[in-house]
Parts: sequence; C-alpha cells; structure tokens
Amino acid sequence: MLKNRSDRMNILLMIIISIILVFELFINKGQSQNMDGNVHIATIAQFFKAMQSGDLKVTWTDGFANYGLPIPIIAHQIPAYLGAILSFITNNVVVSFNIIYVIGTFLSLLFFYIFLRLYFNPFYSFLGVFLFNLAPYRIINLYIRGAGPEYFASLFLPLILISIYYIVKKKKYIYSFLLSILTAGLALAHPMMLIVFSFISFLRKGIS
Repeated sequence: MLKNRSDRMNILLMIIISIILVFELFINKGQSQNMDGNVHIATIAQFFKAMQSGDLKVTWTDGFANYGLPIPIIAHQIPAYLGAILSFITNNVVVSFNIIYVIGTFLSLLFFYIFLRLYFNPFYSFLGVFLFNLAPYRIINLYIRGAGPEYFASLFLPLILISIYYIVKKKKYIYSFLLSILTAGLALAHPMMLIVFSFISFLRKGIS
C-alpha cells in the first residue's frame, strides 16, 4: 500500500497542508489566548520539571493548586510525556506543545489516508483527507479551544478503523492485539475521546 506515484505525491501534499494548517502557531512568539491551551502547556511544564528531577513515571504535579495534584495519573499522559520529552530538545514548553499539534496533524492525515485507501483510489482518498484537514472541528480545537490532547487523539481513530477492517474483512486476528493497544493509546491520549469514538463499537456488525 502507498507504493505508487500518486500515493507518494499525496503524502507530500499532506505534509504541505499540515504545515499550512499549523503555520500560524510558529510565526508568532508565545501562546495565543484560547480556552484550554494554557492548562495543557502548564501540564507539560509540570511533567518536564518532574522528569528533569528524575521522576520518569510522573504521578504528582507540585505546581498545581497549593499542594499539587495527581493529574498525571488521570489525564492526557501521552501528549504530556511527549511534550516533556520534546522540551528536553526545545527547552521551550510552548514550542513543544505546538510540535505536538504538528505531529497530530500529519499522522492523523496519513492514517486517515491509509484507511480511505482501503476503499477508494488515491484521488478520492486525498480529497477526503483534505476536507478532514479543514474541518471546523479541527480548526476550532487548534486555534480557539487549544485542545491539544483532544486534537492529538484523533490520530488513533483511523488506526482503530484500519485494525477493525483487517480483523473483519481479512480475518487477520493478530490485529486484535493492535486494536487493544490503540484503544489504550486513545484512552491515554484523551480519556473522554473513548466516548466520542465509541460508535466504532457498533461497526463490526455493519461491516461483516
């Protein structure tokens, strides 16, 4: 899959439209005012601080409230750890938070494209990806809500759908193991998205 010239060209175009979507995050210094972004940046900063002190399995964040909170146990572990790791490279939690958007943007487009290619030709698959990239929901999460973990979690949905396809259509039950890992990844990226994406639980009957 994705070995022909059209697919390679579409992947290049996906890189370009991903950059266009997130470009404004990097041309202005600091973080724009939005609903949730500052909280997520603060969480990444707390993870970064804990990991700097040698706490590689972060369970407590001292910088929240008067005595700290056990936020690392209950919410958004994958984006927070990823942001903290990136902060060791960038030494800037805001830049790290924005890079998470870049990763989430491109990977969600790539995985969605791979899923669409199971059913459609390269042109219509790219058209679907292009429309997905410009969906108001994604733009609002990116620039108005600042919902980084929720935005990042979108990359797991097409992977879950791909796994279901191979389990149901191709009878490759090894993908059941992958499906379990991806579901866990979705929960660790943004637990509430398990509810949003729960409709996939009803897809097997419809596909088979």
